[in-house]
Amino acid sequence: MQDVILHLPSWLTGTSSSTRSQLDGVTIIFFVTGNPGLIGYYEQFLQLLCTTGVGKDSIVAGASLGGFDKGMNSVWRLEDEGSEGNTSDNVQHFQSQFQHPPGFEPRNEGIYDLQDQIKLSHARLSYLAKWVILVGHSVGAYIALEVVRMQHEASLSMSNVAPISVSDFRIVATMLLTPTIHNIAHSPSGRIATPVLSNIPFFPTLVQAGAGLLTSAMPASWLGGLVGRITGMTGSALNITTDFLQTPGAVRQALHLARCEMLEIGENQWSEEVWGMNEQERQMNEGRYEVWRSPKHYFLFAKEDHWVADKTRDAIVESVNGRSEVIVDEDGKLGLVHAWCLKQNGLVAGIVNKWIEDVLREERV
Repeated sequence: MQDVILHLPSWLTGTSSSTRSQLDGVTIIFFVTGNPGLIGYYEQFLQLLCTTGVGKDSIVAGASLGGFDKGMNSVWRLEDEGSEGNTSDNVQHFQSQFQHPPGFEPRNEGIYDLQDQIKLSHARLSYLAKWVILVGHSVGAYIALEVVRMQHEASLSMSNVAPISVSDFRIVATMLLTPTIHNIAHSPSGRIATPVLSNIPFFPTLVQAGAGLLTSAMPASWLGGLVGRITGMTGSALNITTDFLQTPGAVRQALHLARCEMLEIGENQWSEEVWGMNEQERQMNEGRYEVWRSPKHYFLFAKEDHWVADKTRDAIVESVNGRSEVIVDEDGKLGLVHAWCLKQNGLVAGIVNKWIEDVLREERV
C-alpha cells in the first residue's frame, strides 16, 4: 500500500541535490485525499494529471493522511519509461521531506484528528511549494480551504505592520471535488453517522478490534473475496481496501477522523481571506490585496451525494456565484458519485486538467 505519490519533472530529478530555489516558477499540484486517507485510491487519477495535461512539467504530489501510512512508499516519475523506483538524491530527498516535513510533530499515540491533518498538509506544502494548486476530495477539500486560511495567518505573522509580507508559497487555486466543506452532519450519511460517532466514545476502538479479529482469522484471499462481494470493488480498489482493513489502527483512524468531521465541519467559517473580496472591498484594501491574494476556487458537485445535502450544495453554489467556477451534475449525465476515485478517475481528471490549464493561462499571461 502506497504512502506517497510524487511526480517530479525530469530536469529536477536529474540533479544531484535539491534546494527550494529550484522550485521558483514550478507549479506544484498538491492533492489531499478524502477519508479513508489512502493515496493509493487516487493513483490512477494523479497519473492521468501527469500524462494527459500540463502536469508533466509540474510537481504532482500526494500522500496518505496522517495515521493511514503503512511505511511502504512509492515515488514515481512518468517522463521516461522504466523510471519507476528512481533513486536519485532529489527523489529520495523530496520523498523524505514531503512525507515527514520539518516542523511537524506527529501525535505520539498515532491517531490524527482533523486539525492534525490540516497542520500536516500545511507543513508538507511549506517545504515543497512555491506556486500551488490545491486539489482536494471530500474532506480533503475542507483541509485544502483550511490550508489557505493557515497560509493567510502565516503571512500575517511574517509582518509586524501592514501591508502584509509575501509568504513563502502562494496558493493560486483550489479544486474541490465532491467537497464536504459545510454541514456534513446534515447529509444523508451524516445523519446516520453523527449519532453513532458522537454518542459512543469507544466506537472506533470497538470496530478496530472487530476488524483485527476478522482479518487475523481469515486468509487474505478469503478476506479479499468477502470485501469484494460486500462492496462490489474489484482490481486495485479492492486490494487497497483489503490492505486498509489489515493495517493496524487504520480503521480506528478513519472512524476517529469521521467523528471529527461530523463535529467540526459546520457552517461556513471563512471570509475574504479564503473566498476573496468583492470589488468594493478590493478597492478599500488595495495595498493588502496586492500582497495576499485569495485563490480562485473550482467546485465539482454530483447530482446526488450522500455526504453533501442538496440544501448545503445549493447554498455553497449561491454563496460563491460569480467568484468561483462551479460544475454541478444537475441532470446526472456525468453520473458522478461521491467516491469517484473508485471508477471515474478519467472523468474527473479531464475536468481538473481543463481547470489547471485555465489557471496557468490566467496566472502566467
